[in-house]
Amino acid sequence: MMNIKTIFNKRMWLSVALAVLLMGHTYLKNPALIFSGNEVLYIITFPMATSMFGSFAAVFPALSYALHFVEEYNTSYFRFILVRSSRRKYAVQNVIHVSVSGGLMMFLAFGLIFFVAVLGGVPTTRENVSEFYRATVWNRVTFVWGGKLVLLLKLFLGFLFGMVWGNVCLLLSVCTLNRYVAFIGTFILYQFLWQALSGSKWNPIYLLRADIGGYGCFWEPFCMQLMIWAVLFVCNVWGIGRRLRNV
Repeated sequence: MMNIKTIFNKRMWLSVALAVLLMGHTYLKNPALIFSGNEVLYIITFPMATSMFGSFAAVFPALSYALHFVEEYNTSYFRFILVRSSRRKYAVQNVIHVSVSGGLMMFLAFGLIFFVAVLGGVPTTRENVSEFYRATVWNRVTFVWGGKLVLLLKLFLGFLFGMVWGNVCLLLSVCTLNRYVAFIGTFILYQFLWQALSGSKWNPIYLLRADIGGYGCFWEPFCMQLMIWAVLFVCNVWGIGRRLRNV
């Protein structure tokens, strides 16, 4: 069902590199942040919250693989695939590849940034934890494994975010059949929702970080993103199927 070479494509690695550069810039600008005995959760606050990554977060999973369908459609390459595959299978594979590629892209980018924090920082304890994390949804698990459980959970939040926004871009490409409109539209929609939902749990940047947003427990943003992805999955499979029936 899944093609590993398709998922780990050049655009995905480019997306990972760009995301790491944007977040890692905070480490380069302030190396003392890592090497001054700060606890790991305090360290990751800077690349997650103060870098330019948050402003462009949705475009990285969109670049990873989400434009592949519209490129195959506009070049009629999909016709060769449908010779050995059903329309439904082709649609489902496209959505799965977009989801996994976008999710892994975010997972890898966050993983590299968190790895540096773990190498240079000290474990998070009750004595050294920042006041910021005492008031977040992570407070129940902040000290598990010296803060590493929070890092692991944030990795999976990033994976879900990549799944969601990769599929947002795919849906726009299915609707418009224009990769440029789909890619730019993803960024515009992300920015619009960021501003329009500034006080809502559904704000995309809140769902990515979960540090703020008023969530009742740490698993709530996971469930919300899974629900959004499920809706997008159904819409994209249906939309691709409709496109293929019209040719």
